[in-house]
Formats: sequence, structure tokens, C-alpha cells
Amino acid sequence: MTKQLLHFRVVASVLSEEVDETTDMSPSSDVHYSGAFAPLDGSSLVDVNLAVGTIISIFVDNTPMNVGREQVAAMYILYGPHEPRLS
Repeated sequence: MTKQLLHFRVVASVLSEEVDETTDMSPSSDVHYSGAFAPLDGSSLVDVNLAVGTIISIFVDNTPMNVGREQVAAMYILYGPHEPRLS
């Protein structure tokens, strides 16, 4: 996800649940958004075959650690449980 955001240069910085520090994405001063995401929310549920997802939040400022009213978009992508094949 970070590679795609870096490629398209749509956010100035990102914060991921998997990385301890903010990643600066674009040196350009005309980018005024930042993003925060949890790539695999509910990863502990994979072993029991329950749904997991990805949480994404976009903020209007260059700082992803912002207050809720600065959030301009949010998304949750749900990945359903794996259906086992019967032989």
C-alpha cells in the first residue's frame, strides 16, 4: 500500500500500524493530504477463518496523527472468510 501511495504521490505522509514512524512520501509542497492505515485489521482472526479487513483514513493536513474533524475520507475493505474446497 505504501508503494502505491508513493508511486501516485497523492499524500505527503503515511502512518501504518505496521511501522513505528511516519513515512514521508512526497517532497512537493503542493500535496496537502496524509494517510493512516491498518493493512490487515483482525489478523488474529485468520487462523479461525473469520473476516478481516484493511482500514484507511485520509486527512486534510500533512500530519496523519490528527483530530477526527480533519479526516476527509475513510474506507474499510472487508475480506471474507476462506471457503475450503471439498474433495
